[in-house]
Amino acid sequence: MLSKQQKQLIIDNPNLNACVLAKFIDAKSQTVTSFRFRNKIKSKWYHKGNKIPFLSVRTNDRYALDVYFRSGTLATSGSFSKAIKIVDHLIWCIELDMFDKPRIENPYLQNLKFGG
Repeated sequence: MLSKQQKQLIIDNPNLNACVLAKFIDAKSQTVTSFRFRNKIKSKWYHKGNKIPFLSVRTNDRYALDVYFRSGTLATSGSFSKAIKIVDHLIWCIELDMFDKPRIENPYLQNLKFGG
């Protein structure tokens, strides 16, 4: 039986892996999964519970951080503060279903390209 605090923690963290969340609240992962199923708690993105989501440190330069989209495409690279802002905006877009909305048919800046 889950306590009120455990239930609220599961509700507040729908994107966290069930196994990690179960270890944190000292419960079985099946308990977390079934609670999510019964209460129709769905996740729009997934996180293992370690590190910062979508962020990786370049192996040859410990000060350069890369942010990746879900597809594995590089979104940006640069300083830690810039990377955290991009990750925050990326998660915000995912949670508001921005990537699922229809695109503009004839955008004004149609041939605009980023990068080299």
